[in-house]
Amino acid sequence: MTETLVLGPADAETAAAMKALGDPIRWSVVQLLAHGERCVCDLEDALGISQSRLSYHLAILRDAEVVAHRKSGRWVYYSLDPQTVERAVDVLGALTRSWNREGRHRRARPC
Repeated sequence: MTETLVLGPADAETAAAMKALGDPIRWSVVQLLAHGERCVCDLEDALGISQSRLSYHLAILRDAEVVAHRKSGRWVYYSLDPQTVERAVDVLGALTRSWNREGRHRRARPC
């Protein structure tokens, strides 16, 4: 039996978010933000990287809508985007349920 998957805009957004998380520095940023909003200077200190390198990675996370930011005076604060996190959890949950139900014990057919 062949399954056809139809990908919608939300799937493309989730894929972009997952791709953005594939870098160790960006993954570390997300882990830090899982504990709440952080100022850029706090992220720099925690990661031990330069401001320019951090800005590059934060731009990728912003473009993928993984993080949100707000300015307060001369400071910029980052937090996880709750909609993107919820969407990723939903997708991974559905994948896990499907794998547990169908894929874990099924072997691929020879071509």
